[in-house]
This record gives sequence, C-alpha cells and structure tokens, in this order.
Amino acid sequence: DIMASNIEAGNIEATDRNLATAARSYNSAREFAKSAEMYGKAVEFAATDADRRDYYRRQGEALLLAQKYREAVAPFRAAIDLVERNDDAGRLYMSLAEAYFYSNQYRQAYQAAQSATRFDATRRNAEGWSRFIKDTAERRGSSI
Repeated sequence: DIMASNIEAGNIEATDRNLATAARSYNSAREFAKSAEMYGKAVEFAATDADRRDYYRRQGEALLLAQKYREAVAPFRAAIDLVERNDDAGRLYMSLAEAYFYSNQYRQAYQAAQSATRFDATRRNAEGWSRFIKDTAERRGSSI
C-alpha cells in the first residue's frame, strides 16, 4: 500500500488518522492481517479513548476476517475496557464471543455472549448466539 510505505519511509507523518487510512486500504484489498497491524499502530497515536476503542475494535474485526481468532480476543477486550456504559459494549461483546467461538473456547464465548445480553441493542442476537454456543459445545463434548 502506498500510504503505509510512505508512512514507514517518513514521507507522511505517522498519525492515528493516517495509519487508520492505511489500515482501511489494506482492508479494502482484503489484506486483513496488514489492516490489523496498521490499526494496532493507530492505537499508539490515538489522542482519545474513543479513538483508541474504535481502532481496537477495527483491529479485532480485521483479525476475525484474517481468521486469527485467538489474536482477535485482546483488541476486543481492550476496546471493552475503554467503553463507557452504552450500547457499543454489546456489539464488542458479540465480536468477542465470535472470536472465542471460532477458536473453540466455548465457555468464554458463552460468557461474552451473555454479557452482550445486558445491552438492548444486542440482547436478542446475543440470546440466540448463547443458545447456539451452548448447543455446539455440548455436541462437541465441552461443558459451559
């Protein structure tokens, strides 16, 4: 990506916005691991918790798309830690549940989905996911 290479060469200032632009370019090119890396760098330059939360969320989503499920857990947890009590947390918990589920960590996936049920925007979806996670775990011989 031209933006990322210019940032690395020092031709473009390494700011959170510029790094996020590079990350979006990688994401559009379906280079999700590189996108996640750029969002991780953007976090370091972010001035506000809201920006850090957004970049962590986007990093986690890129890692999910790259099928790096275990690696996606940390950025989602970091984003959750930066959330003030609002519906954003429900969506983050759903993403965290997905990361745990696809890495076969059913107990943690179930707990994350249950946490998402506390938020109006995600309650219905989280309840469905919770049942699905529990059923899948039982079919695969795991207990929740």
